[in-house]
Amino acid sequence: MFGFKYINNTLIIHIIILLAISVFSLKPFILYSQNINNITFIVSDLTNTDNPKQRIDRDLRIQRNGFSIKLIYEEASHALSLDFSSSSMPFAEFAELLKSAIVNNPEKLIPIFINYNGPSGILHNSFSESGLSKYLYFLPVGEKWPSVDDIKTKKKSIIVFTFQKTREGNSFFHYAWDYIAEFPSSGIEDPLFDGFYPNGNITKELLMIRDLQLPEDIGVKKRFNLDLNQNQYYINYLLNRWKHTGKRPNFIFTKNGARINSLINNWFITFKSIDGIVKINERPFEKVYWKHSNRCITNGTFSFPYMEGEELNLVPFIPGYSFEPQSYTINNENAINNISFEATPLKMEEGLQAYFPFEKSYVNFMDEDDIGTSVDGEFTTDIERGEVVKLQDTAYLKINTPVKYGIKSNSFTVSSWVKLTENEKVDDYSILGSHENVFRKGLHLVVRGKRPYFGFYGNDLWASKIIDPMKWYHIVYRYNYFNGEQAIFVNGENVGFSFNHPSYIGDSILIIGNSISQENYLNGYIDDLYIWNRPLGNNEIQTLYNSEFIPEVEKVKAVKPKRSYLYLLFLPLILFLIFLFKRKKSTQIPDSTKIKKAEKNALNLFGDFQLLNSIGEDVSEAFTPKIKELFLLIVLFTLKNKKGIKTEKLTNEIWSGFEPQKAANNRSVTFNKLRKIIESVEGLDIQYNNGYWKAIFEEPLICDYKEAQAILDKRHKLTIQDMQLFFFYVKRGVFLYEIHWDWLDELRGYVTNEIIDNLFYFISLLNPKHDSTLIKELAERILAIDNTNEKGNQLLLKCLIDNNNLNLAKFHYNQFIHNYLEIFGEQYPFTFEEFLKREF
Repeated sequence: MFGFKYINNTLIIHIIILLAISVFSLKPFILYSQNINNITFIVSDLTNTDNPKQRIDRDLRIQRNGFSIKLIYEEASHALSLDFSSSSMPFAEFAELLKSAIVNNPEKLIPIFINYNGPSGILHNSFSESGLSKYLYFLPVGEKWPSVDDIKTKKKSIIVFTFQKTREGNSFFHYAWDYIAEFPSSGIEDPLFDGFYPNGNITKELLMIRDLQLPEDIGVKKRFNLDLNQNQYYINYLLNRWKHTGKRPNFIFTKNGARINSLINNWFITFKSIDGIVKINERPFEKVYWKHSNRCITNGTFSFPYMEGEELNLVPFIPGYSFEPQSYTINNENAINNISFEATPLKMEEGLQAYFPFEKSYVNFMDEDDIGTSVDGEFTTDIERGEVVKLQDTAYLKINTPVKYGIKSNSFTVSSWVKLTENEKVDDYSILGSHENVFRKGLHLVVRGKRPYFGFYGNDLWASKIIDPMKWYHIVYRYNYFNGEQAIFVNGENVGFSFNHPSYIGDSILIIGNSISQENYLNGYIDDLYIWNRPLGNNEIQTLYNSEFIPEVEKVKAVKPKRSYLYLLFLPLILFLIFLFKRKKSTQIPDSTKIKKAEKNALNLFGDFQLLNSIGEDVSEAFTPKIKELFLLIVLFTLKNKKGIKTEKLTNEIWSGFEPQKAANNRSVTFNKLRKIIESVEGLDIQYNNGYWKAIFEEPLICDYKEAQAILDKRHKLTIQDMQLFFFYVKRGVFLYEIHWDWLDELRGYVTNEIIDNLFYFISLLNPKHDSTLIKELAERILAIDNTNEKGNQLLLKCLIDNNNLNLAKFHYNQFIHNYLEIFGEQYPFTFEEFLKREF
């Protein structure tokens, strides 16, 4: 309730400000005392206009506007003309319109973008002969843009950018991508951003937006004003790009004309620009991440939007550095404009958890009690590296757990020198990994397809560098927790990176020379393996490659933080707050519903497979693929027919093609291992009776799939309380996610259909007006299972529209028809409006 009021009040304030600005916008804007990078221009794209003269006259009356034009060289007349959708205009006529506007409004500054492939000399001459050249402002490459005051004192009113390079030595035209970075086109209101620009780069001072899609039917300005006041989509669209890049959108391209878009510009000036620099030794950094937003990547010079009444906490992050100050908080009392962060390199020893030099020992240099276990590994002397470990064929080393090295649910860096003896006989050659084949738990730092590969099982990155056999390579795998960056370095060079990867959460023993697949051994040599519980900086990685770092134990002890027990004083308060939070959350489900959310003795089949024992330990990692398949065959057949599964069928599914005696021996061994795993789980047992293997479920064991099925057994007597509980169980995830066996496909299809049908039934019990949030959650759960479900998509769109998110609804509709085309191979036959009216 409080959040709803806040949003409405904020929106009302914004609208009042917007209306006030609209009144004053009749007067010319004063651009003095501002730099170009703090001004937003609406750039009218003239290439598709049908009435160019009227459009140019109209847009020149708007103060902060520019033009994007396409010029054609007429060989017969040796002249230039502007190319429009169905007509053209001599360049000289366009020049006269510009000069007239400048004479009538000397304060006006006009950026012009030119698309031209003809002789550069003709372009230069056309500006000179038309008289425009005396109005052109030129800034040499590499210099910072001055204030508008400085430009106007030189009586310059036009800045020309070209999308094609002109001849060297010109002092008229700016090649756009030497000065401007273009934000990637996405069509999404709040897109992911990885620091990549399709044109220009992160170091450029100015930002261009060419993907803002305005309604085609707005026709008159009044309609768009109303739309903007009632729907913040267009403003948020631009603000998010400002927030993500640390650059104010300087040039916003539109096909609709600058006058229609002037209200966007008016709204933009309600935001204060918070400018600053992140530097080291008085030089700005090239790339900076920000902890206030995991989608924000800037260069060392930044600008962020701030509106009065908000609070903005700026915390820069660059792997390998600390900052003074650590953060700045911007609010009404502390609205600092020019901010400066000074960086200091971290000590290389900081966060170093393991160093295995392999000098005839498997001891972790950082902890003498941490000793690796060798399985057929051997020490040898290499002519380049000296003492190294040889892991040939099926040899590997066991070290400690992810928790020991501080890499679970955390940032980390793994560095080592590696030489493979081969690179193409198997799929993977493992450097470091674990045996868990569960999403986010299966660590595999490997060479796959001759290239370094980095993953947490289904959450992966592939590098571009080829790793040849019988050559030493320095390979580094880096994970950054706060923005989900995975990065790979080979010989000090970054050869792959991507963002938004959820963290590694595995618990099982780490293995040098083997990982999730049983056959992906290293088959090679390894030396100097390091593990940090932080992301190393690029310079630190280069230092490792140059062999300029050898850790000193005394340094490491000095930088290890002392453990603080101060939190114990606040533990009762923390527990009390958690209790209040959980109590508040539980009010979403009626009091009569008893949710069996077990933290021990629980078997979970929705989402990732999970088995918790009597003390709450997750024993899932102890299941090998064969043991897991045996266990789930028995469990699911028991839940399906009460009797379980016959020995013959079980054997045929798992040990098909084995000799009877060998199959019986393998079955016996696997059952013994299974019983040892589940003996610590109360209420769970496996029994054999009359040729059937059966799972026994007794109190206190809770199985989410069994509980969900029990609810559905009521059939036509289901209540809202029953369905709330059913939704609680199934929303954990897809049934047995990431497990793929042929015999499971039919059952998974049945369970999927049951879930979808009953979630629709649940929706039918709800009130669309009062339960819209819950209906939206249910629709999203349905679409997570089947993203082309028409009824589910329609429900989601209606929920978005009811909450004034029309543009987001259209975006989801476009996603739906794209998925429909990919799956069914044909266009979806209904428009957005027709789709909303359909009955299912």
